[in-house]
Formats: sequence, C-alpha cells, structure tokens
Amino acid sequence: MTRMSYDSAIRFLSFSPLSETTCKVTGFQMLTEEMTTLEIPETDAEGRRVIAVDDRAFAGSSFLKRVDLPASIQWIGVRAFAFCENLMEVRFGSGNGHYSDLSYIGDRAFMGCECLTVLSLGELHSQLFCGRKAFAHCTRLRAVVLPDCMTELSEGMFEGCRSLIYVRLPEELTVIRTSAFSACVSLPSISLPSKVRRIDDCAFSFCGALESVALPEAVCMISASAFLDCPARPDFMKAV
Repeated sequence: MTRMSYDSAIRFLSFSPLSETTCKVTGFQMLTEEMTTLEIPETDAEGRRVIAVDDRAFAGSSFLKRVDLPASIQWIGVRAFAFCENLMEVRFGSGNGHYSDLSYIGDRAFMGCECLTVLSLGELHSQLFCGRKAFAHCTRLRAVVLPDCMTELSEGMFEGCRSLIYVRLPEELTVIRTSAFSACVSLPSISLPSKVRRIDDCAFSFCGALESVALPEAVCMISASAFLDCPARPDFMKAV
C-alpha cells in the first residue's frame, strides 16, 4: 500500500482530542514502511475536526514521500516532519482547493527534509507565523512561494537550503529575521517587497551567488552583517 485512503488513515493514525469537536493527529498507530503517501483526514473516527499535527508526530519517517494536509489544519507542531529525508512533496489545504486555515508552523517542523524541492503554502485564511528554522537544511529545495499574509520570516527559516534558486516573498512582509537565508549558496537574486523595514543579522550571509538584491526605498534598518560574505552589499546599509 503506497497511499492511505480515508478509512485506512483513520485506522493507521492516532489522534488526541483537543475539545469536544476538534483533535490533533499524534502519529502512526500502526506502522508500515509501505506507506509512502500520508493523507491526513479532516476528521477522526469520532467526527472531530483535525486541526493540528502534534510535536514530532512524524519526525524521522524516512519512508514518507508525500504528505497531504487537509484545509482544517491550523497548526503544525515542533519538529512535526523533521528529518523525513525522502519527503518530496507537501500539499497544504488538500481537499479544499489550495485554501487552508493554517496559521502556525512550529520550530524545525520540516528541518532536514532533504528531498523537498518545491514549497508552496497556498492561500491562507489568516496570518501565518513560522517558528525558527522551520525549513532549514532542506538541501534540495529549489523554489519557495510564500503567502502574502506573512509579515515576517523567522530566524533561520531557510538556512542551509543550498539548492534554493527562486523565492517569492509575501507582499505584507516587514521583517527578515537572523539567518533567514544564510548559506543559501545558489540563490542568484531576490526582490524584497515594499513593506520590508528590517533585515536582521546574517539574514543573507554566505549567499555566495547572490549578486542582485532589490531593496525597497522605505527599508530603515539593515544589520551590518546582513549580507556578510555575499557579493550583494547595498551601499546604504545601516548597522542596527
């Protein structure tokens, strides 16, 4: 079996109630390495809406190649899918177009997913916050499309994504935190949205291929180390 149907997902996954009407998925109840595709259902066997993926729920599941998350998921816990080394595709909001209720992705949630090549978070109903190093060291990640409802990129969010060559940043983005794109050694250029006001320490450090950065006129604080060891170094950088 390579893909779980709704019924088998209920049978093979474990859930924990959060309220009378909601629950979280906590991991596998029964495990088989033949499950290369994980499709999390919108409801559990009791009819409760699945709104969360628990901390470390599927961490280290090296046999997973694809994960489909339902539109009902609101948060993804710390290290929920960390080091799923063969995970190639994550679909957000599956079963309801590309829209989802996702509002939080925890620290290191997808860190070390070495085979993930494209990240698109789709269209969201609310503002999204990502924890530290949420997608760090996804070494084959080549393209990232982020939703406009994000206002900041977290510390080390894409650190060490050495194959990254394209990033589409959110229109509402205001802050790029420490080391957000550090050591993205293949990134050739990036265009920052007009609302960006702050770029923190080492945000683009050691990006050896980065030769072009389109900065908005209104940016007011750029750390002295924001572009450390990087060809692109705007003349008007200001230390914070």
